[in-house]
Amino acid sequence: MCIALFFLRADGAFGLPAEVQISGFTVSERGKEGYWRIQAAEATYSEEMVAVLIDVHARLLDGDREKVSIIGNRGRYLSDKSLLILEGDVEIQTYTGYRFTAPRMEWNSRESTIKSQGGVKLTGSWFMVLGRKLNYSITSSVAVITGDVRTRWTIGAGGL
Repeated sequence: MCIALFFLRADGAFGLPAEVQISGFTVSERGKEGYWRIQAAEATYSEEMVAVLIDVHARLLDGDREKVSIIGNRGRYLSDKSLLILEGDVEIQTYTGYRFTAPRMEWNSRESTIKSQGGVKLTGSWFMVLGRKLNYSITSSVAVITGDVRTRWTIGAGGL
């Protein structure tokens, strides 16, 4: 479902729209692990049918429960690949209380994965893990962080 206000710019041949701009962009799809909803304050669809997004909030819902929430400053949604790519202060929050931050991430609905490069920080209530790359399986809730990994544990706050 997409609720939108369209602004058309006629640059293409025969006066057909070359680009579609949307305010209040929303797209939803059912994935194997739940119901995805991607919202953006603004979106631009190019002739290649790639949505370029500004001020993005994506959520994975299992019934009424939010399993994963992701926000980012800007991104792209490739509907034919079920792929959301976000950049700029990306923040991922899981329903179990874990928080990931990264400068860039890819959310693949078909594979049920979240991947990040360029530095990642994972925090829980009693630990922090830093590294270069993240591979997170939404289905299994397993996160693998690699590349110059550093950790910090807080003893007495639920840890060790």
